[in-house]
Amino acid sequence: MNKQEKHLADNHLQPIYYYEGKITVCLLRHGTHPVLILSRGVAICSPSDQFIKRIGRARALGMALRAFKHKESWGEIVPLLRRSRKHPIWQLYHKWGDRSTYEPTLTSWERTLIDKIILKDAGRE
Repeated sequence: MNKQEKHLADNHLQPIYYYEGKITVCLLRHGTHPVLILSRGVAICSPSDQFIKRIGRARALGMALRAFKHKESWGEIVPLLRRSRKHPIWQLYHKWGDRSTYEPTLTSWERTLIDKIILKDAGRE
């Protein structure tokens, strides 16, 4: 068991991953309170790099754990001034704000995803 897995187990955390192009997002939910999303981590793959799901998951999880551990958001997605406001990074900035967010405000799509997962979990019980 690595450090991240141990931290997840010790704190009853469950990661939920989703992808948007070369971006991996990890939402950490509390295992005993499945509606409670404690943090979000965002890993952005460079357009010039090969997207590797395993690496994106590890980085996004690391960002989410950092926010959870320190109880603060960190790593603002800062658009460079020389980039046009039409550049995709601006959309990311307005969507998530930080790469590592404590107690995030969920997007409507994230809320729908969580609701579907909760319904699926309820069907197993």
